[in-house]
Amino acid sequence: MLAWLASASVVAANLRGWYAGLMPPMLVPADLTLERLCILLAAPYVAMAMAAWLVWRRPMAANRQRAAMNFWGWQLAMGAAWPAAFFGLHLLLAGLVLAAALVACAASTLVRFAGLDRTAAVLLTPYLGFAISAFYLNAGFWWLNH
Repeated sequence: MLAWLASASVVAANLRGWYAGLMPPMLVPADLTLERLCILLAAPYVAMAMAAWLVWRRPMAANRQRAAMNFWGWQLAMGAAWPAAFFGLHLLLAGLVLAAALVACAASTLVRFAGLDRTAAVLLTPYLGFAISAFYLNAGFWWLNH
């Protein structure tokens, strides 16, 4: 939740400045819609927390559980690092690398959670969608503005 708050504040601060001056790729929502989407990101973060709780509380082999939770932690870290690089530091290429890592971490976490708890995997699906959208957004902005 703390990562979401940091992400939302960084994005909101930059929507009307640096971001507004970039040439946007196709399918990128208008600034106001993007700002609302940032606020709506609270739901996937809550779902991520619930998914982690489901996996953490389940009695199972400790190694599989620990590996799944490690991927979840990396997913959380990439989810905080991407908006900081893209919106905060205005680093399009670094943001693109972090967005790709975010997609990989989110997909890996979802696969590992699916092997332990199907409900937890379903709860991670919206966040994977966000990660793919972030990658598309970042790739398009990098391509058109580098």
